[in-house]
Amino acid sequence: MDDRDFDNPNMSGQDEYGEPIPDPLEPLKKNFKTIILLLILCAAAFFIYDYFVGSIIDVSFEVKNLENLPVEQAKLKVFDSSKNKVFEDSDASSSGTKLRRGEYSYTVESPQYKSLKGNFSVDKDNASVKLVLEKNTSVEITSVEFPKQVFAGQTVEGKVFLKNSGKQDELVEIAFDTSKTKDFTIEKISVTVPAENSIDQNFTVSFPDDIRILDQKKGDAKTFKISIRLVKGSTEASFNLMPVPSIDLSDVTISSVKAGDTVVKNLSVRNKSQIGIPDLTIEVKIVNATANNPVDVEKWISFGSEENTKATLSLNPSESQTIFIKLMVPLSAKKETILGKVVLSSTTMPKNIEKNFILTISSESTAKITATLSPSEMTIPFNAELSKYDSVVNRVSVTVRNTGSIALENIMVNVENSFPGECDEKWFNFVETDSFDLQPGDSKKIDITLSAPSIARQDLKGRTCTLQYRYDYTLDPENPVTSDWITISPQLKINPELD
Repeated sequence: MDDRDFDNPNMSGQDEYGEPIPDPLEPLKKNFKTIILLLILCAAAFFIYDYFVGSIIDVSFEVKNLENLPVEQAKLKVFDSSKNKVFEDSDASSSGTKLRRGEYSYTVESPQYKSLKGNFSVDKDNASVKLVLEKNTSVEITSVEFPKQVFAGQTVEGKVFLKNSGKQDELVEIAFDTSKTKDFTIEKISVTVPAENSIDQNFTVSFPDDIRILDQKKGDAKTFKISIRLVKGSTEASFNLMPVPSIDLSDVTISSVKAGDTVVKNLSVRNKSQIGIPDLTIEVKIVNATANNPVDVEKWISFGSEENTKATLSLNPSESQTIFIKLMVPLSAKKETILGKVVLSSTTMPKNIEKNFILTISSESTAKITATLSPSEMTIPFNAELSKYDSVVNRVSVTVRNTGSIALENIMVNVENSFPGECDEKWFNFVETDSFDLQPGDSKKIDITLSAPSIARQDLKGRTCTLQYRYDYTLDPENPVTSDWITISPQLKINPELD
């Protein structure tokens, strides 16, 4: 068992055998000055290393524009905290140098870009400096116009308003950022803005017809940004993107129509969508007509009470409408079956809706007259008391009938007098001498009294006289027609009474 007394430590400096106890700090005390010197030398060496070697860092510089592209001919100057220039590069789109840790300032300039000034720090964690330049321009966007509602598959126009406050004309590019939606793109456009002037510039946006739309009833809210390329700041355009409309349209068939007829036909249109559809247009396009001119046929067709060549309408959700098509076939129409398309179009639809249009003209207009002479032979008695031929009792008549399908005008009946003396027109007295008109199916009786000169008593033969008629008619208002003279058959034989 240990007999040492730990409660009463030995303070005599001697061990239990009376020998002196060694001092543990004695070696340090003997080399104290040397140790201090070594520490000073180490500190000095570290400071020297850190100042001349350890604090020197490779620093890289990048000068880029807002599209992250290198800026050519960028002149870079770097200054330390004492405003001493420590680095310069005349083409610093990508350059570098060695700098001590600390605070620095810089200036960078490049043609067509705004000058840039700023500060940066260099430490062991920051050895790269990226500088972004903005294009130098006096042009700004003042406002943007764009439809508040557009449809999938639609191509629409917007308008950007630009102002140039500078003293020179300036060419700028208008950029469009659609990164928020990513389902449509807009191409950049270039425009020259006159000095100290304002202009507006149209742009076009096309939306795919298969674009995904979450809200089929109200549409999806969309935005895109418009800016001057390489210039900070932008203007936002917002709109609702609606789904492609769904519409039912009926075929149109018009059969057994005669030239000159007027026909009204119904056309039904139904909106199957959950959204309203504005600005719809319906028209008929003729695609196959040979006997009739297709352009002329399209002019026969009109819509509504105002007889427009196109019908315009809007449809509410699930609404149906009936459109009246009026067909006015002219008298000049030719017999044939005409084929076409009923075309429904809208700026809200990616493509037109087309249905069949069939028109059959079964008969053409005819201009035709029959003329009947009664009687066809007449003896003219001589009145001995008056010593002349009787011109009152003896009559013949011509009955003229319109057997065609159109009205005839300016109908005239007279004596053909190609051979004077053979059948002198003086022998005839028409009770009515004016021309007249006849509607289809109507007729008119023309009375003629006959006489003869006294010299006829010396004639040993009768006379054969030719009666004839002519008329006017109109199939095309711009080209009225007058018929040739037409002979009435049989001819009239006149026998003056002889002694």
